[in-house]
Amino acid sequence: MHRGLETGKRDALLLAFLLGVAATLRLYQLGDSPFHHDESLHAFFSYQLWQGEPYRYDPVFHGPFLYWTNALVYSLLGASDFTARLLPALASIALLLPVWSLREELGRVGWKVAALFLLCSPTYVYYGRFLAHDNYCALFSLLLLTLAIGYLHRPTAWRTLLIGAVAGLFLATKAVSYLFFATVALFALLVFALDTFAPELDRRRMRDNTLQWLRYRWRHWGLALLALLAAYSALFTSFFSYWPGLWEGVFATLSHWVGQHQQARIPGPVYYYLPRLFLHEPVFLLAIPSLIWAARERRSPLDVFLAFWMVASLAIYGYAQEKVPWLTMHMLLPMFLLAGRWMDRLWQAGRYRGLQLGVITLLLAWSLRDTLWLVYRMPAASPHLLTYMASTPEIQQAATRIRSLQPDPGEVYLAGPGTWPMRWYLRDTRVEIGLTDGWQYSARLIEAAGDDAARLADAGFAGRDYPLMTWWTPDIRWLFSGDAANYVLHQRPTDDFGLYRFTLYQPAADRPFLDDVDD
Repeated sequence: MHRGLETGKRDALLLAFLLGVAATLRLYQLGDSPFHHDESLHAFFSYQLWQGEPYRYDPVFHGPFLYWTNALVYSLLGASDFTARLLPALASIALLLPVWSLREELGRVGWKVAALFLLCSPTYVYYGRFLAHDNYCALFSLLLLTLAIGYLHRPTAWRTLLIGAVAGLFLATKAVSYLFFATVALFALLVFALDTFAPELDRRRMRDNTLQWLRYRWRHWGLALLALLAAYSALFTSFFSYWPGLWEGVFATLSHWVGQHQQARIPGPVYYYLPRLFLHEPVFLLAIPSLIWAARERRSPLDVFLAFWMVASLAIYGYAQEKVPWLTMHMLLPMFLLAGRWMDRLWQAGRYRGLQLGVITLLLAWSLRDTLWLVYRMPAASPHLLTYMASTPEIQQAATRIRSLQPDPGEVYLAGPGTWPMRWYLRDTRVEIGLTDGWQYSARLIEAAGDDAARLADAGFAGRDYPLMTWWTPDIRWLFSGDAANYVLHQRPTDDFGLYRFTLYQPAADRPFLDDVDD
């Protein structure tokens, strides 16, 4: 008893230390880096909501949870680059809590291994400092797993209420929730089929009875459904003021994202995520043998579920034609937990502990090195496998110069590729989107491209262009080149990348104003 209390106390102290390190990695200089195109959309739409404009769901920009919560943060702390990213960063830090709460399932060593890889993950630290929906999705996924396991040990009504509420918030966050719930449903269906049509195989290979592990009580799950509907309805209907949001949250979501997949808006090969996992997430090197171990042993339903979740995530996101690096987060979650389970079993076996400790230390050092380089040392907008369309500091500088005009910069028109993130940076400035027929030739500053640029030149405006964002999508051959070795060993980014630029126009007499912006 005394030993158990001491172990629990040490685990709690370790958790507090890990939370402190996670907070440092995710909050230090949080508002300094340039806002990504998508971040600026999320930040500005939350700002509009805070300013009193009504919320209407649009599946292009994902669910309402982020916008309502960010508007709440603005109301408490004001709107800034730091506060815009604050709540997703806190959600990223909080991911350690459900991992700690799973310490009995993961084991005394396993939860520490899972927590350390989550703490040091380049993907999770970089996007934990990013205003995006995926931090919430990862947190909701782990919370649902934790609550479900807790319910299976002690089935109480309050746990199912929490499961329903978290599931409703998850559905109101991003369409990846449907992929998670589809994975869980498919796993349950396969388990049911196995128990029904091959019960002897199921009982021979599983030490725990699977259907007992998946038992349910209808009254409890009725409460869960009510909690889910309450959370979902409140957010999608703008707190019961816009009832069409009820069905838009489902039908518009599915219609839009199925269409995006068919259209292949952001396509990529089926192996798109594998180089990112292999080169930057060393837990992947533990997850593969962990997967083989779980498939061979099949002693615990949790091991089988984590293995299934990992394989399903790799397959689903590899197949889907909407490929962006931050979706790697959803593939990593089961890897952290499964690797922790396997490491704990090996440690308890008592063999090769020195070798095991050395391998874990080496992989964690590799992970932390990549994290520190990506987040703190790499110049903004440098090409990297874990970034996508990264913005340059020049757009921050230009926005700062525009805001510095006294007493008022006058009308600013945004009609080119720099509209986002410039609209967020100029949120307190009078801005018009697009050059309509009534645009004012007296405007002090205009961001434009294409035919609009020609109109401005005819009207006597002078333009200057600046780097806006970079992108880099290497093919599989790059992995076997000398550039890849330099990239991995020396963190030297390639020179073969694309660069978008934006152009600011102003009356020729005002030209010196923008010459102060570095390019």
